[in-house]
Amino acid sequence: MLIGEFLDGLAARIATVDGLTATTNPFAEVVVPMVSVTDGDVTYHEAMVPGGLYRVEAIVTLYVSAADDPQGHYESRVFRSNCGPKSVARAIERSLGAMDILADVMSLKVDTSNPVNGGPFIAAVFDVSAHIPGESD
Repeated sequence: MLIGEFLDGLAARIATVDGLTATTNPFAEVVVPMVSVTDGDVTYHEAMVPGGLYRVEAIVTLYVSAADDPQGHYESRVFRSNCGPKSVARAIERSLGAMDILADVMSLKVDTSNPVNGGPFIAAVFDVSAHIPGESD
């Protein structure tokens, strides 16, 4: 699986969250609420991983509202929860079924999100790490 396919698969899962848009374009204009899915570190030869798999990390940045919106602080809690119809973590971990591009992903881990302070938006970052199949000779 190519890294772009992995990112597209994550964005497709996140787009299932009610009222949330998702993009893999790092230059997209932020229109809240939305999520930006970008690539992070890639580990090709991680110990104890079967041949042909490699670990890809993705950075999922959730933009909830403008920083000066008091309601956004409360809404970010709903998006950062690990359950419920607006849970980003739940959407990442939940398969889309037969049409899921991530059906071959061997493992998917979502680290706890950290609120981002001091910027123009109320935001949170999810660190996603997955072992995905590559080609093995």
